[in-house]
Amino acid sequence: MGGDELRARIKRLGMSQRQLSALTRAHEVTVSNWINDKHEAPDMVGVVLDAYELLPINKRALLFPKAVRK
Repeated sequence: MGGDELRARIKRLGMSQRQLSALTRAHEVTVSNWINDKHEAPDMVGVVLDAYELLPINKRALLFPKAVRK
């Protein structure tokens, strides 16, 4: 998944880069590198976002530690 697509998906989901980092258990710099096309995001990132999107909106915040919630 390229950076533009990843940026659009997390924006559409209302997710921050920090939340994507927590969800994928990747370092925040790594997530930034994916979004800025320095490295391509692994396929599992798309799968994780697909699964996240299937969750009811009111349950999504439960996936994040309090420090990462909006």
